[in-house]
Amino acid sequence: MPEIPFKALKAATLAEGESLVRSWFPEGKREGDWWVCLNPTREDKKLGSFKVNLLDGGWLDFADSGAHGGDLVALYAAKFGLSQGEAAREVAQQVGITLQSVNGSGKKPAYGSKLGRHTTEWVYRGLDGEEICRVRRYDTPDGKEFRPLMVQGGKEIWQYPAEPRPLYGLDRLADANKGTVLVVEGEKAADAAARLFPSMAVVTSPAGAKAAKKADWTPLRGRQVVIWPDHDAPGLEYAAEVHAQLKALDVIARVVEVPSAWPAKFDLADPMPARVAPFTLQELIDQAQPWNGSATMAEAVTAKRLDSLRWSAIRGMAVPKVEWHWNPFFPKIPFGLLVSLPGHGKSILMVQIAVAIATGLPLFGFPTGTPGGVVIIALEDGKDTLHRRIKAAVESYDAAFTEEHHRLLDMNLRVLFRSENPLAYESPAAHDMALTGLMEEIIAEANTCEAPLQTTFIDTFNNVHGGDENSAQETRPIVAAIYALHTRLKCSVWALHHLKKAGTARNAPPIPERMDPDGSRGSGAILGAVRGQIQFGWIYPKEALKVGLEPDGAARRYAIMGLTKINDGPPTPWLLLEHTANAGLWAPVPNGAEVLARLRGSDAIEKATTADLVLMAVYEAQQCHRQIDRADVASKLFGDHKKPSGSLSTYLSRLVTDRLVTADKRGLTEAGLRRVKELLEADGGSDVA
Repeated sequence: MPEIPFKALKAATLAEGESLVRSWFPEGKREGDWWVCLNPTREDKKLGSFKVNLLDGGWLDFADSGAHGGDLVALYAAKFGLSQGEAAREVAQQVGITLQSVNGSGKKPAYGSKLGRHTTEWVYRGLDGEEICRVRRYDTPDGKEFRPLMVQGGKEIWQYPAEPRPLYGLDRLADANKGTVLVVEGEKAADAAARLFPSMAVVTSPAGAKAAKKADWTPLRGRQVVIWPDHDAPGLEYAAEVHAQLKALDVIARVVEVPSAWPAKFDLADPMPARVAPFTLQELIDQAQPWNGSATMAEAVTAKRLDSLRWSAIRGMAVPKVEWHWNPFFPKIPFGLLVSLPGHGKSILMVQIAVAIATGLPLFGFPTGTPGGVVIIALEDGKDTLHRRIKAAVESYDAAFTEEHHRLLDMNLRVLFRSENPLAYESPAAHDMALTGLMEEIIAEANTCEAPLQTTFIDTFNNVHGGDENSAQETRPIVAAIYALHTRLKCSVWALHHLKKAGTARNAPPIPERMDPDGSRGSGAILGAVRGQIQFGWIYPKEALKVGLEPDGAARRYAIMGLTKINDGPPTPWLLLEHTANAGLWAPVPNGAEVLARLRGSDAIEKATTADLVLMAVYEAQQCHRQIDRADVASKLFGDHKKPSGSLSTYLSRLVTDRLVTADKRGLTEAGLRRVKELLEADGGSDVA
């Protein structure tokens, strides 16, 4: 039978006390030096009476005098109904102690080291589960020492296997039920992490933080990987080296950002920091971000997180201006949305913008600037459709499109078509949210452009990832992917997207007053990350008819396009476009500004006239020192409505919102009086008190 080193076992369990108890009783919580949880020996439904001392391992139940014990092995035995010996052997395995056998003579075997008896041992196994080597820890008067050991032909060899050395945890990697791979620093942290995250395959490299490059990382090829660095400079350097090794294998690893307030040198074998909930660890893994594009990963993870700005440094500087790909509609920003209802022609507009940016030609009479690289990720339309649209966009320039423009388009425009792989993640249900190899394919294609990359289009956003766009948890990875593209390619990323209320928008003209920068579909993780938004939509036919436009069925449509959101940017004009028969291309409407003014005015004047009549009714009542006669006014102004009183209330509320009528709806504000004066003067003049 294996001999149980109870003294060493007790010391090891106390050293890892909180992580052990936390894994045995995950429903509990820490209170000072105690872990408060439910008593496993009785039907206990409420936290409070059963406690485990994390300093000495003792435990007791204040509501049950018979439930108590002196160490964590006894607690484990009580929890799982084991004997003390069975519990000791299982706990020893959990803390990394390999039990020694007693030989036939009753004597303990030799340890093969002058350092004395080892206190902990970690067994390295291959993908097939067979032992490769061991690493032993010795606690000496001078500190801890680690020694590798291989057994070949019954002979002990005190060294690591030949380089590249095997990873610790390969047997976990072979488990088909484990998805994402978690890389940590050191065997002790790996075992602790394996208990904390049983659905993940946890691995580490041998021989310490400085030897990551000597390990064989090829078993991680094709896997989703997260790196959890120790919370110190060597830990960050280790993460940097692991990231570099994995990148060489085309593996895009994400790196956990350990909160700066956590204890120095923290790793997953340490107790949780005070007042930190257990689920925080999983959140940090879910929120891990890819490398941000610095020259080396070490620069990315060790660089200053904060920068400073002082008035003296910027006092004499000119205020930075918004830069444009296509001025004044298409700004240079990290992440933007081009939004409309499905089928409104935004993909066609995208192709026209892409051709203009790639060649430096103007679009609709507005400049684009220096020719630049453009990537289109087409996830809805096929090659034939894109071929027709690009050719039509080129031909729309007629003779202005020269041989030089053909060359620029060939060198600067790249179109990638649908892949079966999502850009961000494949298994949202398992929370295995890591970037896939598609990111690297996009970057490789973009790097073939002759000119510096200007923008990347994604058509459409909801086809680019494998999750629910209304879930913040499931959209964070794609937002992270988009910002990673922006950072690594140093370009704008624009995604084509849909409005969230198609029914409402189809039943009313999407004139500028109705366009809403918050009208896009998706969670706050998307909308909060967007730095600019272009809305685009057809004009309702009966509204177009009012101002002399001639809609003639499906072959011809009119649309309004405008920038509804830009951080710190100037207001931009609206553009009136015509949907032509030439492959559905958009073209500017002659005298579009005038037509647009009439279109906006036709809708606004009708509402403004009614509002002014209500305003005048309030004014007249105020002059007579009485309240407005709602029944009379509702009958006169809204008699043809289904609910005249409701319509009047709506207009009164609007006037209150516009600060023309007081909150009690009994009189006018100063602004309201000024508006009445304007109306009376326009009608021939009158004194307003």
